[in-house]
Amino acid sequence: RRKIYGPNLIEVPVKSYARLLVEEVLNPFYIFQVFSIVLWVCDAYYYYAACIFLISTISLGLSLYETRKQSTTLQNMAKMSVGVRVRRRNGEEMVVSSAELVPGDCISLPTDGTVVPCDAALLTGECMVNESMLTGESVPVMKTPLLAGSQAASTLYSPEEHRRHTLFCGTQVIQAKSYVGKEVLAVVTRTGFCTAKGDLISSILYPKPVSFKFYEDAVKFVLFLAVLAFIGTLYSILILVKNQVGLLELVNPRAQADAGTVLRAEMGEDSRGAHPSSSLPARSPWGKSSSVPSTSPLTGEGLSVWGVVPPENNHFMPIVHEPRCLPAGPLLYSLATCHTTSLLRGQPVGDPVDLKMMESTGWVRQDTQ
Repeated sequence: RRKIYGPNLIEVPVKSYARLLVEEVLNPFYIFQVFSIVLWVCDAYYYYAACIFLISTISLGLSLYETRKQSTTLQNMAKMSVGVRVRRRNGEEMVVSSAELVPGDCISLPTDGTVVPCDAALLTGECMVNESMLTGESVPVMKTPLLAGSQAASTLYSPEEHRRHTLFCGTQVIQAKSYVGKEVLAVVTRTGFCTAKGDLISSILYPKPVSFKFYEDAVKFVLFLAVLAFIGTLYSILILVKNQVGLLELVNPRAQADAGTVLRAEMGEDSRGAHPSSSLPARSPWGKSSSVPSTSPLTGEGLSVWGVVPPENNHFMPIVHEPRCLPAGPLLYSLATCHTTSLLRGQPVGDPVDLKMMESTGWVRQDTQ
């Protein structure tokens, strides 16, 4: 199996400064700048050519530094190697490196929590998992074991359909709770770049093409300058043929260089400041990078129960602002029990709405174990 699936690693390549320099210099922007500097030198614009050369060199150096820094940060984020206790088919247990895990291995999760090194399906026990690294949701999620016996005989496992039973790579297991006399076991389903974390890293390394309005306008502006320069060249040749005077400089090359430098600086401001874990730079024709920051859902705090409206004889009664004052009945029992909260080290955790709803009844959740 290890020959088929390979090691359980998410390796992010980090390009050397020499390779990044070659890729940057070959961009159309710097090629245009080189030809512009040569033209300015031929026209004796030495100081102006030196200034543009200095500005382009500084911009190139900052671009190389930012790109290399983002790649290094992403590599450190993706790198993970922990010790995992694996149970073999003969009942033997041994601690191996997470890099040696392959789909089909049965791993035992410690009760005090750990970082999940692969995608795994929970077989026994329950786990309280923090999935904020993948979803941005701050509320812990309760994972329950897969169905066993005849109920699961005709069901095919799918990580998306069985999210409540799947531990995703990179998430943090806060607490694992086993049943009486049993361990918390899970079976490895996916490793490496095939995991949820690997898919996220792949989308950062190779993002889908995104169309930016500023990018489209910049391309139109450069094409307009190219057409204007071409018309000026034809007109200059026409004057040269007629008057034998020389080239008439209709389009000042310094104006094009100024415009190109402004575009380069504007695109640099757009690309810098993006967090490296959100996305890697998307390459533009001028060699800079633009990043799209990722967004995450928020969980509201400070919620309170304003009241409940009890029904009676197919009519709504006046509002009751203290649900704990309701008489014993279906409405009170529903408010106290219809929720997904659980106990974590003696404290109830779960969705804030569920917690406030249960708290308003005055009932207290107790662990049955």
